[in-house]
Amino acid sequence: MNIKVLSCTFLINLLNVCILVSGCFIFAVIGWGAIDISYGDFSIQVSHPNESVLILLVSLSLYYRIRHSLSFVKQIEAINDLLIKKEKLALFIMVSSSFIYILRIKLFQHFTFNTAAFDLAMYDTAIRNTLEGKFLFADQLGRNFFSERFSPILLLICPLYYLFDTPVTLLIVESLCVAVGLLFVYKIVKHYSLSPVVSLLVSLIF
Repeated sequence: MNIKVLSCTFLINLLNVCILVSGCFIFAVIGWGAIDISYGDFSIQVSHPNESVLILLVSLSLYYRIRHSLSFVKQIEAINDLLIKKEKLALFIMVSSSFIYILRIKLFQHFTFNTAAFDLAMYDTAIRNTLEGKFLFADQLGRNFFSERFSPILLLICPLYYLFDTPVTLLIVESLCVAVGLLFVYKIVKHYSLSPVVSLLVSLIF
């Protein structure tokens, strides 16, 4: 084997490791939060999936460039074709991952006393008081919630509060609404005849 073949083999194996490690980091950060690995003077801290996603995308691109001789343009075309065939699966992964990631952050903030207590309590009491016969009365304001913020959508949350009377319900609904909002962003961008790849990237940036 000549030096060129050995170099290609080494790069392919290195890229495989990068893909595997960055993929694990993405799932870990989304599901469990920040990663802190220390060994002596060596330390790795990852608190956001952005860096890992970037490493994963670059590694995958280089892998297919070296292993399959696919140019960047050909790779984009292949991803477009894949997204067209697996659009529903891709959207499901995007929305569910975003929902888990956002909800984890919200719950962590709530249970470590880092939520905006006044605002959250205002929404919480307005919904709870509605169920008790005092229509959207916010205890913190001493008056109707609509006099401060006109948000009729809160009435849709009342049935959920009847079943689960806790501020966590609000955090779950908020996280779900933001995650589902990605679908609308994707559809709007795609409506203007942009490629599935561009639509997906714009949705993720949102």
